[in-house]
Amino acid sequence: MFFEVQQATEWFFAYYFFATTAQLCLSPVGLSAMNRLAPSFMASLIMGAWFYMTAVGNFVAGKIGEATGGEGGAMTKQGLLDIYELFGWISIGVAVAVLLLSPIVKRWMHLDTLEDGPAKAE
Repeated sequence: MFFEVQQATEWFFAYYFFATTAQLCLSPVGLSAMNRLAPSFMASLIMGAWFYMTAVGNFVAGKIGEATGGEGGAMTKQGLLDIYELFGWISIGVAVAVLLLSPIVKRWMHLDTLEDGPAKAE
């Protein structure tokens, strides 16, 4: 039993490690892309929308946990698998859509026009 608890703890730690690392890598890149894509007069609004969507994602994750019986545990194993399979397929579909749209977004960002500002004399 101790081995099972220790193994579950290791997986739990690994999940949080990778999820936090991914978030730390993704957030600055996403904010930079939003700032680059937004018109200058809307940059603050778009960055606020980025953080709002983070909150919406957390809310949806809570609703998924609620739907799967996170507190009551009333769901059957097959019911849990069905719900997570549905969200897995939705995630795969969204990932494919994002991959298909990424060349268009890259063109909108005008990455070829990026240049460093003038060097400041010390």
